[in-house]
Amino acid sequence: MLLASTIRLMAFVLGAALNIFLAVLFARKRSATQPDRLALVAILAAGAWQASSAIATFYGVAAGRTSTLLVSGLDQVGIAALAVIPTLVLHLVTLWSRVRVPGIAAVYIAVPWAWWALESERLKLYGLWLVVAFIASAALCAWSAWRGGTPAFMRSFLAAFASALVAVPAAGAAFRPDSAGVAAVCLAPPLTVTWWIYRYNLFGLLIRPRLIFALKMGFVFGVYLLLVRGLASLVQEEFEAFGALVELALIFAAAMVWLPLYGWMNRFLTQRTTVYAAFSKRLIEEAARILDMPTRVQFLADEVGRTFGLHRTLLVTGGAVPLIGYCGPQNGDQAGRCAWHQQLFEIARAQRAGMVSTTGAGHPEIRRQLSANGFSYVFALWYEDRLNGLLLLDTSPRLFLDLDESILAGLSGQISHSLETGRVIEEKIGLERRLAHQEHLATLGRAAATMAHEVRNPLSSIKTLTQLMREDPEVESRHSRDLGFILGEVDRLNRTVQQLLSFSRPVSRKEDEVHLSELLERTAEVLACEYTNAEIRIEHSIEPQLKLRKANAEALQQVVLNLLLNAIQASPAGSAVKLEASATGGRIAIAVTDQGSGITPEIRARMFQPFFTTRHKGTGLGLAIVRKNVDEMRGIIGVESPVGGNRGTRVTITLPCD
Repeated sequence: MLLASTIRLMAFVLGAALNIFLAVLFARKRSATQPDRLALVAILAAGAWQASSAIATFYGVAAGRTSTLLVSGLDQVGIAALAVIPTLVLHLVTLWSRVRVPGIAAVYIAVPWAWWALESERLKLYGLWLVVAFIASAALCAWSAWRGGTPAFMRSFLAAFASALVAVPAAGAAFRPDSAGVAAVCLAPPLTVTWWIYRYNLFGLLIRPRLIFALKMGFVFGVYLLLVRGLASLVQEEFEAFGALVELALIFAAAMVWLPLYGWMNRFLTQRTTVYAAFSKRLIEEAARILDMPTRVQFLADEVGRTFGLHRTLLVTGGAVPLIGYCGPQNGDQAGRCAWHQQLFEIARAQRAGMVSTTGAGHPEIRRQLSANGFSYVFALWYEDRLNGLLLLDTSPRLFLDLDESILAGLSGQISHSLETGRVIEEKIGLERRLAHQEHLATLGRAAATMAHEVRNPLSSIKTLTQLMREDPEVESRHSRDLGFILGEVDRLNRTVQQLLSFSRPVSRKEDEVHLSELLERTAEVLACEYTNAEIRIEHSIEPQLKLRKANAEALQQVVLNLLLNAIQASPAGSAVKLEASATGGRIAIAVTDQGSGITPEIRARMFQPFFTTRHKGTGLGLAIVRKNVDEMRGIIGVESPVGGNRGTRVTITLPCD
């Protein structure tokens, strides 16, 4: 009897403490929803019943009386709590399971009836209502877990909670309602909720691992002290002496055991610091050996994801062409087309953001973007005043990083420094490559100039002799076609020689104000007249009064001419080539669009290289001259192909107005 009362008392005490702890968690939650508020009321009711039962049981065992005013008051508290618990549980489960039950609020009519049944000691009637409510709640949980539509951890929680609910009426059927077995089984629902909160941050709540560790240590020491007291009492009864001495010896032994235990506790509490140190060392040593920037970004994303056990990690760098490192399962096409990160960059840069999470404070638009794309945290990777990148983390099924949050905030500086180092190395390597390439082009240009001068003199002689032969009527009548062909080929070779000379000659540094609109319109009209017979229309949409304050008109005309000639040669008969120009944001964009077959990615990668051509009689210098002149004018070249209907190519030149 004493053992059963002890177990019953311990079950009630543990249940009351557990429910009070859960009530504090729900009460402290920010932005509580209706299910959260209802769960808080249900937990308070369960805690009130278990606390009143614990006090009444203790008073009955200790004082030996069960009919005092205190016990009567506690009984009324327990009856009131038990009357509302089945209704609250049924209503709460309908919200958790997201099953629409019309008129669910009507179940609260059962509360006064349940109170009457308990007050009049008609326990079978109350037991029947409790069985119906708990079985119905368990069925709703099981149905929601089976049909899906919710995260995996939520489905597993609903299945476990359904089992815990079924266990309560099952224990009532197997034992007496006031037995120790029923009191122990009633711990199942709050224990289930507590475990899922601890393991998966259920309902957005957090139980810190250090708190669990402290509870475990307190439980161990409490049990040890209980054993010490029991053993000391046994020795005292057996030998009528030495009880206090045995108790003192056992406490001293516990102090000796504490020394290695203290070391183990320190290792546990500093475990994440050790992870931080190891990760920093690996970051410095291994990332420093990776010179290729995309590989370094991918390495950093993999290391963060694996070290901290994250579901997904996305590392996005800044710059005109962002680099992306991804760890974990890909969600849609985010790894390849992270179109929304640019907005995050702009907001983070403007707000000087550090760390933002979906459950904490931070810019609302950043939090919205994180939620929409399935991420829980973003760490802005700052290096001095420059935002080098964003580190986005998906911690699911958990919502919080807990202790790892501060560690990752510290590691963000290391990651940003690694990105900055990689950027500097890449710029240095790129500069060395550009210098080598320029040296190669200079050598190539000198050779081309020498060849051009050597070829131009014979061509002039051939052209002169051919023109003299055409002046002879007899020769003209017999060889008119051949002489025309010779002159045409000589002109073509002369144009090639002129391109070679243009490519080899440095771009003139002469800069004047250029009336761009007039230059573009005049160029388009000249080519339109020249290619009338080719059945190709040259259309233009040029914003009026466009001017470049410091530009080279000759170099600019070379750029436009070469682009238009390339577009004309790529377009089929009967099609149109479009020339467009407009000014936006202090820059002028010039676009040339053709209706040809388009450009493959392989050709697009090489189209601006000198002497690369896909035409039988091309020199491969037209676009090389375009790239050279645009670079000298501090411009940017963009190529889009196909443009529409899987055909066409648009080349856009963007130049600064100043």
